[in-house]
Amino acid sequence: MPGSIVRNVLVSLILVVLCIVIGAEAAESRTVALGIICALVGVVFMIWLGPRCWVLLYLVPPVMTLLPLPGKIAELPVPFLVTCVVLGYWIIMWGMGYVQFKWRSLKGMDFLVLLMLLYMVYSYSLHPVSMAIFGYDAENVGGKEYVWCLVATAYYIAISCIPCTYESLRTVLKWGVRLSLGACLLSIFLSLAGIRDGTDVTQLGEAAMNTRFTMFVRLSLYGIFFLYGCNPMLRVITSAKLFIGCILCVAGILVSGWREVLMSNGFVITSLAIVKRELWCMIVLGVFAYGALLYLSAEGIVEKFPFGVQRCLSVAPGIKISDEVEQDTSHSSEWRVEMWRWALDPRTGYIHDYVWGDGFGQSVDYLRRETIAMMRGMVALGDHDFFAETGTWHSGVITSIHRLGYVGLAIITIIYIYGIAMMFRVCMALKGTPLYLPAIFFLLPYAGEPSLFYISAGTIPKFFGSYIYLATIKLLYCVGREQKMIVPLALQQRYVPQLIREQESQGV
Repeated sequence: MPGSIVRNVLVSLILVVLCIVIGAEAAESRTVALGIICALVGVVFMIWLGPRCWVLLYLVPPVMTLLPLPGKIAELPVPFLVTCVVLGYWIIMWGMGYVQFKWRSLKGMDFLVLLMLLYMVYSYSLHPVSMAIFGYDAENVGGKEYVWCLVATAYYIAISCIPCTYESLRTVLKWGVRLSLGACLLSIFLSLAGIRDGTDVTQLGEAAMNTRFTMFVRLSLYGIFFLYGCNPMLRVITSAKLFIGCILCVAGILVSGWREVLMSNGFVITSLAIVKRELWCMIVLGVFAYGALLYLSAEGIVEKFPFGVQRCLSVAPGIKISDEVEQDTSHSSEWRVEMWRWALDPRTGYIHDYVWGDGFGQSVDYLRRETIAMMRGMVALGDHDFFAETGTWHSGVITSIHRLGYVGLAIITIIYIYGIAMMFRVCMALKGTPLYLPAIFFLLPYAGEPSLFYISAGTIPKFFGSYIYLATIKLLYCVGREQKMIVPLALQQRYVPQLIREQESQGV
């Protein structure tokens, strides 16, 4: 008791001093110093929480998405950054005897994550590189994918060890949903007010009509989770408010202009229908919607839609779009297909080892020559040869073959398949429980990750970024198993009709 009092008093004094310093620094617009002080405040708050600091893994990331992160730190997912700090603090408390690690085991997923880590270590041993943080003295540089692998694995370990109960997890995830929705709304408000990006509202309206506009994509997906995820489809169709709300959410996704965004969110919504066992209703509704689009296309109305909507609808056969959008989409597809032909042709020499991969190194001499050529205007950033030489193939499959070979691509594919299967298992098992809404909120976006990786411009860092979903899938599965909501397949008993049971008991 005296120790806790001393800790609380010490933390309070530190926070008071830091608040005074923060006010002085903010008044003088010292961004870097202000960021450091805010980080110190977070560390002090984490120390005050003690073993309960695991709640920060789900409560801090929504808030940090509103903050401008400096340099290379901004490239990592926010949950990874929080986890590195929390995991380090846990290790310190474990060494001092304050906490005990409790490993929640899911053998299949644990084995695949370990296998991927070992394969990345093997890839580095075959193709060592000098990472940027250690300088550029070696012939090959790069290797940020190795850092992503380590940080993603650390996140998976941290989520597997958090000392939470069912009640505390339910509360934290509910607050995580609220904070995510609040942060999304606040981000949109700051953009509309011109505070976040310094843009004008009139410019935003013009951008929504003539360019790709992604401001409402995340909010639209959240809206579908709340409107359709919590209501039967029949009620959504028959209720004017719910139906109009869902139409607006779909419009917010379409106006983005990114076909991969439409495709990934389409997989997420379809997965939600599968979880609710309303897939046939979704198919019938989709047929009616496609028929309506064909009618609007025949009348020439689709060509008057905003640029982003037409670009997304270009993936649907039979939909007539304007010549400008048609030219843009055709060019975007043709140069990618051409690069993929280069990659799969061994005679080009872009990929040397198709089985085990070429690693993640890049030649310093080539990068230096290409940079000089760009500065002199001899080539443009995005030149096909530059993409090929640096392994920027705009395809998760080709990039995996180049960097990790067919073996690495096979491991990634198995992880995706296993993760999707476990995602459906968890969401279906938790339906009707207090964890149902947090489950679809935090897990279902994973259904769109494979489409982004295999069909769109997937990268290895994007694959490791999906560990956020994998770790949460495992956590909810293990908690559901502890609460008897989920029964492992190996322990499930086969149903035997009562007549057969009576005959067996009588020895017939």
